[in-house]
Amino acid sequence: PVSQSKYLANIAQYAGLTTQKTMEEITALDPSGAVAFVQNGATNTFITVAFVGLEVITGLACALILLFVSVEKTVKRKQDVLIEREKAACFAEGKEWIPAAERNRLETERQDAEAEEIFLAELKKKCADKGLDYEVEAEKHRKAVSEKKRKLEEKQKKADEKEEKTALKRKEKEDKKLAAMTPEKRAAYEEKQAAKKAKDEARWLAEKAKGDAYYEKTQALLAARETERS
Repeated sequence: PVSQSKYLANIAQYAGLTTQKTMEEITALDPSGAVAFVQNGATNTFITVAFVGLEVITGLACALILLFVSVEKTVKRKQDVLIEREKAACFAEGKEWIPAAERNRLETERQDAEAEEIFLAELKKKCADKGLDYEVEAEKHRKAVSEKKRKLEEKQKKADEKEEKTALKRKEKEDKKLAAMTPEKRAAYEEKQAAKKAKDEARWLAEKAKGDAYYEKTQALLAARETERS
């Protein structure tokens, strides 16, 4: 905004700009009164596109890009291949193979046992310093740990039950959808699904062949380096 006196002193300077008041209203203002300008249409359009339109465009572009991202379609199979390789390596070394989930559980139990041992040692020292009954305090701690473990197990159980129900509902919905189809539509649907499955299988085989070749190459390089070191 500019003052009324400054605006009237050089009106040509503000030609093409839209004011919030008419010329009559501006003339009637006090010389120190403010004359404000309204953004022109091009500026308003730019602001709208920049803050709304651009976000919509980039969102659509990201959605389009995601159509070509297929890593999640084969991730389970890749995990299975890695497990098989891990098993083979363990057997070759004469070791027992333990699933990752079980290894994690055992490691967690080991760490918890170590932490518990350290805590009880510190608690014993604290009780001795403050004249507290160690057995009573230790029992309080064990009950608190047991309650925490119970709540975690209950939470996990509820999560598993929820996942089970979701999978069941999904299956029921799919069965209901198939049941509502005419024989012709169902045959077309099954044909489409079979074609999709065949396409996914072909993509996986190509990806697996490429991955196996790269794996063999890297293993050969590692073996050569190991030979050089020895």
